[in-house]
Parts: sequence; C-alpha cells; structure tokens
Amino acid sequence: MINALRNTYSLKELLVAVNMAKSSCCYQDKALAAPDKYEGAREHIRKTFTESYESYGYRWIYECVKKDDGSNYSGKEIRRIMAEELPIVHSDRGCHYRWLGWIERMENAGLTRSMSKKGYSPDNSACEGFFGRLNNEVFYNRSWDKVSINEIHQ
Repeated sequence: MINALRNTYSLKELLVAVNMAKSSCCYQDKALAAPDKYEGAREHIRKTFTESYESYGYRWIYECVKKDDGSNYSGKEIRRIMAEELPIVHSDRGCHYRWLGWIERMENAGLTRSMSKKGYSPDNSACEGFFGRLNNEVFYNRSWDKVSINEIHQ
C-alpha cells in the first residue's frame, strides 16, 4: 500500500498514517526484492504433480521430492508451496459440480477440480457448510426484485 501511494504522498506521511516504523518498511522492501529460495522446489513440485496426473497430495509429493533430490524441505513447506502453486477446488460429487458450466468456469480460472470419493460424508459436510454460509451471507435477507440477470452474474 505504501509503495502504491509513494507517488502521491511522502514516505514520512504514509508511515505516520499506517503507524509503521521506517525500518519495517525498508525490511519489507528488501524481503520482496530477494530471490525466492523455494524456486527449485516449486519447479520440482509442479513437475511431480503434473507427472502424477495431478493426483498426488502433499505427502506423496514430499516423498518424491525428498527421494529425487535429497532435499530437506518439511511437509509443511511442501504444503505451503503447493497451496501457492496449485489451487484446487474440492467438492463432493453433486450434480452441480459435474455441470459443464461449472467445469468450464474452473478451466477458465485455471483451477484444478477435485471430488471426494462416492459416499464420503465428511467432505459433503464441509461443502454443505461452505455453501450454507455463502447463502446466509450473500443471498438471504436481500431483495432481488430489481436486480438484472447481468448484475446477479457479476
């Protein structure tokens, strides 16, 4: 935020406005400019995941990376890197997740789809909980009478 506003305001004004020390701002700039220490692991993880037909979870990826190059990355680091590189939308096997429109939207957004095995109720409860919250926070208790289809889509 500070870097985005530096053309308009002085650094001193911005630091006062966000209550930040100059040293913290300089540290952050330096950290962002540093090379990614996980770049080699990222490439290996991408390659291993692709070669597994995008089916391996972090435990298998961890074992493959460890075996292939003897790296000492932890499972937590592998999980974090995978979350940054490979966004996955996990769902149950409901008909709306097999709808061609949904599949097309996932492909257009560059997201990987994942479905639970048939009759696996813990996954179903997680999906139902998410969509229940979405309905409560976005759709219910609102008047949709004067909203066009285009506005709903947006």
